[in-house]
Amino acid sequence: MQWVKKSWRWLVALCIWLGILFAWPIVFDTQSPVVKPPASTKTKPRLTHPQNQMLSTAGPAKLIQRPVADLIENYGQPIKQLDNGAETTRWLFHVDSQQYLEATIDQQTNRVEQLVLLGQDQSIAPFKYQQTLNQVTRKMTLAANFEVKLHEQTFQIELNEQQQKQYPLVAFKNGTYAILVMADGHLSTVIYLDANALLQTDLYRVISMTPIPVSDNSVTDAAQNQQAILQQYVQIQRLNQQQPLLTVESLPVDSAFMQQFKAKPARWLTKQGQQRFRQIKQATTDNRYLTTRDFKRGLWPALGLTPTSHLFIWPNQLGTKQLVLNRQTALQSVIKQPDLQHMRLTNINGHTILVLE
Repeated sequence: MQWVKKSWRWLVALCIWLGILFAWPIVFDTQSPVVKPPASTKTKPRLTHPQNQMLSTAGPAKLIQRPVADLIENYGQPIKQLDNGAETTRWLFHVDSQQYLEATIDQQTNRVEQLVLLGQDQSIAPFKYQQTLNQVTRKMTLAANFEVKLHEQTFQIELNEQQQKQYPLVAFKNGTYAILVMADGHLSTVIYLDANALLQTDLYRVISMTPIPVSDNSVTDAAQNQQAILQQYVQIQRLNQQQPLLTVESLPVDSAFMQQFKAKPARWLTKQGQQRFRQIKQATTDNRYLTTRDFKRGLWPALGLTPTSHLFIWPNQLGTKQLVLNRQTALQSVIKQPDLQHMRLTNINGHTILVLE
C-alpha cells in the first residue's frame, strides 16, 4: 500500500507541474514580447540593376527645361512654329539642312520640353553622329533600368534587350534624358527630353505601379503640320544619305476617294494590307504605316501614279517622334535611292499620304 500512495503523490505532482507549464504563457501574457505578423510581401518592384551614374550635363541637354530665350540664343529664330492644338508647340530650326532641329515648347511655362536632332552637322555632346554602340559604351555605362522622378512620384522603367541595342537611354545630372536612336548599328538621332516627355513616349515598360502621366498626343496635329513634319523628315534623311533634295508637290486626292478607302479597304488593299490596316487602327503594331506592297496595283491609276511610284499612307496621327522611334524600314530604303526626284504628299480625312518618284 505504501508504494501505491507514493505513486499517487508523484502522479499528482506531475499533473500540477504540467498545468503550471501550459498555463504560464496565458496567465503572464502581458509580460511576454509581442510577436508582429510578417510584413506584406506586396512591395513595389525593385530595380534589377544598380542605378546608372548620371552624366555631366553637356550639349543640348543643357537646354531642357530652360526658357525659349536660351534656345534662340543657341539656334537662332525658328523657321516654323507648329501648334499642336494641346499644351505645346513645336519649333523647327534649320529646315532643309543637316542641322535640323525640332523643339517642343510648353505653352504655359514657355520652356523647352524636348529636342529632336536629326541633322548631322551639329553638336550632340557627349555623343557623335555615326557612333557605334560599342563606341558609346566605351565612354559610359548604359543601364537597363532607371528611376524617373516626376511631381514627387517615382517611376521605375525597364529596357528590354532589343531596346538597349536600338534605343538606349542615358540620364544627365540636370534631370534631362536622352534617347539614342541607332539605325543600321550607328547613332542617327538623339532625342533630349524631360521626365514628363520621356514617360509620355510610352517607349519603355514602366515596372512600378505609379500612374503614368496622360499624353497630350491624343490631340491630332493639323493636316498642314503632319505634311510639314513628313516633308522635313524625308528631306533631312536625303541629306544625311548624301542625296539631293526632292522637289515637293501636292498630291491631288479628293475627300470622296478617301471616304471610300476607309469604308471599303478591301477594294484597294491586299490581304496583308488589310491585316496591317486593322493593326494600325487598333494601335497593335509599331509599323504604323502602309507601304507599296500593301496595296493592290489598281490603286496606282486611281491616284494618277506611275508604275514606279512608291506609295506610303499613315492612317493615324503622324509626328517626328513617331517617324524616329517607330521603325520606318520600308520608307528608309526608298529614301536612299539616288534616282528619286519628286515628293508628293497630302493629308486628307486623317490620312497622311506620301508618294516618292
